[in-house]
Amino acid sequence: MGYCYGLSNYGANFMGGFGWIMPLLFIGLIGLGIYFITKSNKNGKNYNALDTLNHEYAKGNISREEYLERKNDLL
Repeated sequence: MGYCYGLSNYGANFMGGFGWIMPLLFIGLIGLGIYFITKSNKNGKNYNALDTLNHEYAKGNISREEYLERKNDLL
């Protein structure tokens, strides 16, 4: 009985009653991480494909009509 007496008050006084902020910040950081990962994957794929298409057109490997058709497909 005497062993747990000090632990019952520890949670209420942890960080002066603001102990709920740490889990909230942790969940927020996880959410931001997921947001930035999914955002970078969506934009990265379209940008890389369009960049590759622009290089192919600049080199002269594809015609103007084929370039415009592929660009419309990507956008």
